[in-house]
Amino acid sequence: MKQHQFVEELIGKMTLDEKIVQVSCMMPIRVTWGQEIQEEKLQEACPEGVGRMTQFANSFLDGPRAVAKAYNDIQKYHVEKTRLGIPVLIQNESAVGLNAADATIFPSPIGMAATFEPKMVEEAGRIIGEQARAVGIRKCLSPVADVARDSRWGRMGETFGEDPTVVTAFSVAESKGLQGEFYGDHVISCAKHFMGYGASEAGNNCAAINLGKKELREVYGVPFAAMIHENDLQSVMVTYSEIDGLPMSINDEYINGYLREELGFTGSAICDGQSIPWVHHTNGIGKSPEDIACRAARVGIDADTPMTEYYMTLKTAIEEGRLEEEILDSLVRRVLNQKYELGLFENPYVEVEKAAEVFQKSEGNELSKRMSEKSMTLLKNEKQFLPLKDNYRKIGLIGPFADAVSTIFGGYAYPSHLQTLFSAVYNEANSMNGGFGGFYQMCMDLKKMHEEMEIDDSLSCEENLERYLRRRFGFTSVYDEMKKTFVNTEVSCSYGIGNEVETIELAKEQDVLVLCLGEVTGFGGNATSGEGKNNPNLTLPGRQEELIRELARLKKPMVLVLFNGRGLEITGVEGYFDAILESWYAGPYGPSSIAKVLHGDINPGGKLAVTFPRWSAQCPIYYGFHTGGGYHNISKAKGIAGSGFNATMMPLYCFGHGLSYTEFVYSDLKVSKTVGVDGVVEIDVSVKNVGETAGDEVVQVYFRTLTPSVNRPFRELRAFKRISLKEKEEKTLHFIIPVHALAYYNEEFRFVVEPADLEVYVGSSSEDIRLTDSFQIVGETKDVLYEREFLFTATEK
Repeated sequence: MKQHQFVEELIGKMTLDEKIVQVSCMMPIRVTWGQEIQEEKLQEACPEGVGRMTQFANSFLDGPRAVAKAYNDIQKYHVEKTRLGIPVLIQNESAVGLNAADATIFPSPIGMAATFEPKMVEEAGRIIGEQARAVGIRKCLSPVADVARDSRWGRMGETFGEDPTVVTAFSVAESKGLQGEFYGDHVISCAKHFMGYGASEAGNNCAAINLGKKELREVYGVPFAAMIHENDLQSVMVTYSEIDGLPMSINDEYINGYLREELGFTGSAICDGQSIPWVHHTNGIGKSPEDIACRAARVGIDADTPMTEYYMTLKTAIEEGRLEEEILDSLVRRVLNQKYELGLFENPYVEVEKAAEVFQKSEGNELSKRMSEKSMTLLKNEKQFLPLKDNYRKIGLIGPFADAVSTIFGGYAYPSHLQTLFSAVYNEANSMNGGFGGFYQMCMDLKKMHEEMEIDDSLSCEENLERYLRRRFGFTSVYDEMKKTFVNTEVSCSYGIGNEVETIELAKEQDVLVLCLGEVTGFGGNATSGEGKNNPNLTLPGRQEELIRELARLKKPMVLVLFNGRGLEITGVEGYFDAILESWYAGPYGPSSIAKVLHGDINPGGKLAVTFPRWSAQCPIYYGFHTGGGYHNISKAKGIAGSGFNATMMPLYCFGHGLSYTEFVYSDLKVSKTVGVDGVVEIDVSVKNVGETAGDEVVQVYFRTLTPSVNRPFRELRAFKRISLKEKEEKTLHFIIPVHALAYYNEEFRFVVEPADLEVYVGSSSEDIRLTDSFQIVGETKDVLYEREFLFTATEK
């Protein structure tokens, strides 16, 4: 980020109050009534303006025109009614698409990762950024760059999974799509959550992070380092969690030291929702709010989110000599520089009608559909039971996800957010009432919302949400799409839970049963997954397993379709099914993709980006454990008998697993035999589709350092490539992997490439290794911290 004379002159004119305004934040629902901005509320809530507004588009039910008009009204107040006319910076959630009515909705990130096609996510980022910019939003709160290895943590579905190489590839792709070549012409990408949030102790949200400095940097810090290096990432959201007793919001070692000095980050670091107050009122640290505010400012947290409290005390602290004004100036400078480079001072407004045109483009929906199809992951297919085609006269579709539309979306998708709005209308508790729900009840015209949503008081909150999503957006369920796809088959449907007698009677008449089961994600009272929804028991919630066992007594063929955002423990029921399809939360085109996979119109090619535990007690479980410490150990790797290997400790489904309706054969592995410390490893491998059906395969390249100076992971993914092969077609892939991408921290805590022998494993998953070879890194140990490389190239020869 450059320093601009305009900004320096502006800071020189500002009072303390005006500076503090720039590091403050609020939600627009404080200044709205229904769909309208009220100037009297603006004058009351922010007489001198506000630096940022967050969760901006969420509550404008009327879509992009309403959002764009509200943005212009708010911006006009800031430009024309405040002393210095400093525009406000608007930010919004965007992990599965812009969280706004009529914006494109993509599959959940864990489903995006299952595609193993980062380029698709880069294109999604570009579309998200374009839609955001059209309504005035210039900061998008994504990607979620957390490496997540513990399925007990409820937010795993918002991440790209457990592997740092995969998370890095997808995070870099999305941030590049959002920011473009120069973020000032597009939007700011705010990556979250810096850092280690996904490794919270025992899977508890916001708990302590019990990891060493090497692992934090080599695993959890890599996606952030890569985005800074590759894309000039302009913002990070700082996690609640503590490391060595210091919450990240006041952690000088990791914010000033690691993030800004070591990684060279020059953008803005903002706190997560109320994570600065969290330090005091939840962790119990510090004598007062002012004490914590000063500590956060000193470590370089540029802005409070979403509703500023503690930073309002900075004025008193500066006036009484407990904080240097220059520290506040450094925060304000970063905020204003970004506003200047985004062009907000020169052109603060948007064209309202153009916003609607941008949202109506078809390219986003087409990409969402392709991404949904490519995310479908076949976990089990005994005796090639799938596809069903037209082989059965009657199909029974059973389960709470079979005819529902509200349950096909990931957390922070607009429909998931609507759960909070509906809960507010119903005055029901939800997991975000402490943040959003209470505000909605104070600031929204609930009577008008009741009318606009055509709420039927005789129905439950969930039932009315279902009706609204179908009517307003035209979303369809798996049942709807199965009837369209299986035109020569009679498809029947039953909810299953709560009407078991009726369901069993229906099931008796069917030739095959398809069970749609899983977890509800989001903020509603029925959610069992998502933010704040952590769970030590990863079996199917409620009475779903009981339903499976009842239906299994009928001895009918059964298929399980899963809706979830994390690895589940389905060990106790997996044996009842002939096939299992993982659909994740695939978004609006998920039901169509599921129906087409079951029928055989789509050959599934997705792969797991997370490990499925055999037992919940195995968590955290992931393939990249250190040698000697996981479900494999070095003795087994060397073929030594009596190594203590226990098959029950193996995962149910490993990282990278995913079946196909065809078969792929690997051959002709060639690996560079000797490589210098500044060189590249070149790998060639041929893959042939030997079946009668076209399909996709994700070729995965793993490494293991055989004689490192410190213990290293048993196996590390360093490259992957998804390829499409027609029946009987063969392709040769050429991978180029920089040796610097294989560096790690040695015993002296230097980030180095060491001379060593390495093994290469190429295969279809972390356990399904088809070919192996070895090579040698030669030369002197070399420090490469500031020459490190993160990405690889893979081409078809």
